Amino acid sequence: MATEIIPIEPNRLKMIWQSQGEDRTKYQVGEIIRSGHQTSLSYFRHEPTFLDALMAGFEGYPAFPLNKTVHHENVIETFSRRIPPRSRNDYHTYLTKNRISTDYQISDFALLGYTGGYLPSDGFSFAIDWRFQELPFIYLMEISGFRHHVGMHIDINNLLGKQIQFIPEPENEYDINAVAIYLADMKIGYVPRYYNKEFLFWSDYYNIYGQIERIDGKMLKPKVSVLTIVQTRQVAAVEPRVSF
Repeated sequence: MATEIIPIEPNRLKMIWQSQGEDRTKYQVGEIIRSGHQTSLSYFRHEPTFLDALMAGFEGYPAFPLNKTVHHENVIETFSRRIPPRSRNDYHTYLTKNRISTDYQISDFALLGYTGGYLPSDGFSFAIDWRFQELPFIYLMEISGFRHHVGMHIDINNLLGKQIQFIPEPENEYDINAVAIYLADMKIGYVPRYYNKEFLFWSDYYNIYGQIERIDGKMLKPKVSVLTIVQTRQVAAVEPRVSF
């Protein structure tokens, strides 16, 4: 039986944009912050990764021009259009597909973070910023680069429920913060870049578990997601190797 996620109500979401180029790189280009009844969008205009996104073709979210760093008007109303209305007959099916328990009320803000708010028409998605939440962390996370590793040479139909490991890869020539995902001794992809620093921090302080929980898309272009659980543990007081 698939694991259900009991949702929490986050206060920050990462805003992700995927380039349309050959490498399909994902960049964190901003964040959405909720404070009381107010929600704002801030672009990371002075971050190196934001400049990389601009060079890759990023032009901002259509409703929120780049000439303004922070947007306060109609933010959650605009992004809520990326998720199905609760009046739809298949709304509970949508929750179940994303492993979200149907026994709890969940806001549009939280739903964006748990589901990604994907649309086929653009490269935007959203992810909960777990640095500002309390343990345990439980969520679905898509494996990055699955198609470019051994994952495409194994029987996808037998992957569900398989345990995986997260292994830092400091020798990675493209990103010293890279965290590889292994099934037994086979590398099947990576933690998305916008989460890898968190994973490095967690690996020093917490227990991290993962299992393959969901497979979407076509056989030649599968989207494989991992149920990720981060729990507390007793550790010595040492400096983390990644600072935020």
